[in-house]
Amino acid sequence: MFGHFGDKIGRKAMLVTTLLIMGVAAFMIGLLPTYEQIGVLAPILLVLLRVFQSFGVGGEWGGAVLMAVEHSPPGRRGFYGSWPQMGVPAGLLLGTGVMYLFATLPEEAFLAWGWRVPFLFSIVLVGVGLYIRLAIEESPVFQRVRQTDATARMPIVDVLRTYPRSVLIAIGLRFAENGAFYVFTVFVLTYVTTQLGLPNSLALLEVMIAVAIELFTIPFFGSLSDCLGRRPVYLFGAGATLLFAFPFFWFVNTGVGVFIWLAIVLALVEHAAMYGTQGAFFSELFGIRARYSGASLGYQLASVFAGGLSPIIALTLLSWSGSYWPVALYRCFMALVTLAAVFFATEPSGTTSPTTTPKNSSLSPRARAQGSVSEALRTAYTAKQGKQARGPASAGLLTRGTRRGMTEMPMKMPTSVNLDLAGKTAFVTGAASGIGRACATRLAAAGAEVTVADVNGEKVRQAAEEIGASPIEVDLSDYKAVDSLGIEADILVNNAGIQHVAAVEDFDPERFSFMMRLMLETPFRLAHQALPGMYGSGWGRVINISSVHGLRASPFKSAYIAAKHGLEGLSKVIALEGGPKGVTSNCICPAYVRTPLVEGQIADQARTRGISEKDVIEKVMLTGPAIKRLVEPEEVAEMVAFLCTDAASFITGAALTMDGAATAQW
Repeated sequence: MFGHFGDKIGRKAMLVTTLLIMGVAAFMIGLLPTYEQIGVLAPILLVLLRVFQSFGVGGEWGGAVLMAVEHSPPGRRGFYGSWPQMGVPAGLLLGTGVMYLFATLPEEAFLAWGWRVPFLFSIVLVGVGLYIRLAIEESPVFQRVRQTDATARMPIVDVLRTYPRSVLIAIGLRFAENGAFYVFTVFVLTYVTTQLGLPNSLALLEVMIAVAIELFTIPFFGSLSDCLGRRPVYLFGAGATLLFAFPFFWFVNTGVGVFIWLAIVLALVEHAAMYGTQGAFFSELFGIRARYSGASLGYQLASVFAGGLSPIIALTLLSWSGSYWPVALYRCFMALVTLAAVFFATEPSGTTSPTTTPKNSSLSPRARAQGSVSEALRTAYTAKQGKQARGPASAGLLTRGTRRGMTEMPMKMPTSVNLDLAGKTAFVTGAASGIGRACATRLAAAGAEVTVADVNGEKVRQAAEEIGASPIEVDLSDYKAVDSLGIEADILVNNAGIQHVAAVEDFDPERFSFMMRLMLETPFRLAHQALPGMYGSGWGRVINISSVHGLRASPFKSAYIAAKHGLEGLSKVIALEGGPKGVTSNCICPAYVRTPLVEGQIADQARTRGISEKDVIEKVMLTGPAIKRLVEPEEVAEMVAFLCTDAASFITGAALTMDGAATAQW
């Protein structure tokens, strides 16, 4: 319920509401009459107040985490998202410490009035918390969504319809973290006293010391996830939970205080690796409009099935067997569920990896700061072709090599657009090579925080390392994987595409469907995720790399042409809807671009026709264009750069041809 209103009304309002519900309920527990005074009504009222507390806690987590994550600077979501997570060990320490202090009273005094004082004292914490929450500003991300009236009408319905996979992943991610935590901190108290015969105070002290250490390990792992990515850190925590399931009890069964303490500390380090990463990870699984609902739903459902039941299941297994091994196996089961969830999860956009921020980027700080990449493009371009630029650098004259028999063809690189995208985020698909990689290079050089996505993991990570971007390995034809990305980007460049040549009657329907998903449905789904944020900020660019085949037809390319025609239609619809909200949408329609795919086609045709590659280019491919050469990926990237400038804000809904005047006579 709080997730619904958090996505409709705002994160701040829900944080204030949940605090009041929890605080007033706790304070009222301290004022409850005794059983002797009102009879059976006393326990009924106690249960009712506890239900109200649980109700407030259920809605608290999502709002607190989202406020931290959505207020965080770029690249620091993991660290800032870990701070609300520190509330669990901090609250456990504070609550246990206060109760321990008052438990030192004589038993008669404690039962008469001493137990009430901590509950009554909680009203002070409510006052402090209320002051802080009223002073803090609403999440800037949600403010932008609300200002443009882009909030979801039924957020929970949006979550279940659009992000069912993400909800299941979130539930799975919590299994090992939540379930094992209660084994470490609750079940272990019973185990130490009943199985080992040690005093409860010893076990409680060991747990409190370990929990105090976790106050520091949670933000450490949150920060580490900003460097390594969410999945690797979470994978470490879940894997360690699996491997330490039996050794945990071996340490505890020694009955030696220091070994019991060490077992609990190591167990809570595993927990911190998952819990410290969890805030940002869960937030990034869902789009802005339904994020509160989605994150809360996954988190709280797992709390019921994993955390809430784990102490009961563990005690039942212990009573049944009289030994620890079934409990250890139960921990292994929870860890395996979480490992499976991590495996199926996709690294969220906006996180980094070891290859994201190389120390020696090929793009100079000056080029990044000024957004001028003429030199950087020339360097990358020349290195890629294995040639040297001839003449002064200012001339921008590059020499086309004689690769596979092609003759030298001098080419003027386009003048670099003066572009400063500092503070902007960009998401580029099909970015492992060719046009996508050139576009990502150009946008990164202009200062944008770029995320590159491609199915080829090795190549996309290499591309990311070279240009200083964040890589995502994802099958863009898998709509479930695409939906789990939950991208937030100011600039969306859809470039992924493939070709298949066959007559309609011979075209495999499954392949046709696959190509339509990749080249038309995926651009729609990515725009569906990114547009609310663009509308919220009042600025955005959707750029779809189409083809001249989107303007005309040619035989034997039914899926490719159908997808490109549809892509141009989608661009125009987004342009009409997004224009009043500061978002432009355009298609770039090049003819033959010098990409690995086209160069492979040139080589194939040269071999089958028995002619040189030069003749294939000039006499087969380029019979129509007045300019007798291929379009270079860097030229397409410059067109993308131009469309990102404020000077091009009036251009929207256009299909911009880059075909050397091939369509001039149409």
